[in-house]
Amino acid sequence: MVKARTTSTEHSENLLREAAIRLFGRHDYDSVSVKQIAELAGVNVGLISYYFGSKLGLYRECIENFGKNRLATVERILTPPSSRQEMVVRLKMFIAEMIETQMEQPDISAIIHRECEMMNPAIKDIFTATFLQVFKTLAAFLKASK
Repeated sequence: MVKARTTSTEHSENLLREAAIRLFGRHDYDSVSVKQIAELAGVNVGLISYYFGSKLGLYRECIENFGKNRLATVERILTPPSSRQEMVVRLKMFIAEMIETQMEQPDISAIIHRECEMMNPAIKDIFTATFLQVFKTLAAFLKASK
């Protein structure tokens, strides 16, 4: 049995998110248990329910947090350009950011790719509010660049 560490609320939540991302990135949702997540995080299993409501709540939180961060970054990078040169620079920044994210965060990237293939209705709202908006922002940027 793993002894739970005493940590602050924010630290425990972050540990759970990180552990969940790691496990969900390497295994499908149904193959990961709350016990495995808690053990990897080094916290009490009850904290998953306390902070996130359920395993699904934690899963959704991981995806939503990533999606919101990606959207905020894209909205910052892809503002309407004032010249062709600026458009090229911003587009290169966007591409570099997407590649860098894939390389630095392979587990959450694997989750997102898997979810795109599965079209999971339990997280459709998150995809609509975040990842779809990323593509809409890119489309608007390209349209403004014409």
